[in-house]
Amino acid sequence: DPAALKAWSFHNGPEFPGATGKISWDREHGHAAPGCLALEYSFVDGGNYVQASGPVPADVDARLARVWLSKPFGHRITFRVVDSAGQTFQKGIGYTYPGWQQVEVDLTQWQMSFGGPGDNKLRPPLKQFAILIENTASPRQGVLLIDDLQFLPAPPGDTTGTGGAA
Repeated sequence: DPAALKAWSFHNGPEFPGATGKISWDREHGHAAPGCLALEYSFVDGGNYVQASGPVPADVDARLARVWLSKPFGHRITFRVVDSAGQTFQKGIGYTYPGWQQVEVDLTQWQMSFGGPGDNKLRPPLKQFAILIENTASPRQGVLLIDDLQFLPAPPGDTTGTGGAA
């Protein structure tokens, strides 16, 4: 709901200058009902990515995230978490379906890490979860819609949704 948006923040990837955007509550769109987070982006002046990030609930042993995304065709999506030691873990997926897509993210396996101890060892509990849209396709500006994010203690591999796993 709109109140949940207050815990989320926007990041424009300033290490790669040029990207702009914002996060807002979209009252008209949503996966199952109206209302979702909108991550607006513009890569017209360059940049590599924009990011929406929010907290991982402290009361869940989060091992799996399920989220519904609706994005413009082609852009790569990247997921990040920050663990209890301040290390950031990252992995991305590419898909071309332009409508709502449920994606499952295995929060125990990552492609790379940086910051914190820098040793690529995940230290639960997870503190923050982020969704990035990368400057990898056209259009150079648009909106990534994010809805129905769930954090689950379930083991990875439950593919009851319609989307791919990351």
